[in-house]
Amino acid sequence: MDQVDSLVKMTDDEGGSTAGKGTMLRNLIMQLRKVSIHPYLFPFAERDDLESTTVEELVATSGKLAVLDKILMSMFKKGNRTCIFSQFTSMLNILEDYCALRGWRYCRFDGGTPRAQRNHIINQFNAPDSDCFIFLMSTRSGGLGINLQTADTCILYDSDWNPQVRRICPRLQFFPTSSHILCLRNLSQTSRRWQESIASVKRRLFMCIA
Repeated sequence: MDQVDSLVKMTDDEGGSTAGKGTMLRNLIMQLRKVSIHPYLFPFAERDDLESTTVEELVATSGKLAVLDKILMSMFKKGNRTCIFSQFTSMLNILEDYCALRGWRYCRFDGGTPRAQRNHIINQFNAPDSDCFIFLMSTRSGGLGINLQTADTCILYDSDWNPQVRRICPRLQFFPTSSHILCLRNLSQTSRRWQESIASVKRRLFMCIA
């Protein structure tokens, strides 16, 4: 129960104010998003001996990653090349471990990537003899000004709630590639219903605050 309570952690000062209620709701929503993306985003979820974590354990812990694993295994056999977006750089860390355990070459691009290395990373992926199968990218750092003409698949591992960021997929259609771009959005079965419920709770909360 202590681990569950930590998802909605809130100070006593926050609990007595309307601003604190809004903070608690935002906190809870973010923690629930992490649960649906991958439990290992929480420091207490994975055992202390990180080196002993197997790819089977990493995949089986998350339904989203299990689906992604099946998709990527099929794409790797067919020779496809994919770009995977995630809003969380911590999720990119998990995907890096996943790629390493699978033995796949990859490139990574996020907000912490130095400007001097960005073009080098992109050119490394686009090189004619490149053996990089996956390009990992954070949604807020990519999308604009990124030319991955050798990628034929775009996967949104988790969706950003900002509508401007969600338009990454349509922008990928303008990549100068000779084939069509396949865009996949990784959603859980009840994600739409869950988002509608959260939106309803937020409306009621804001009405109470007003």
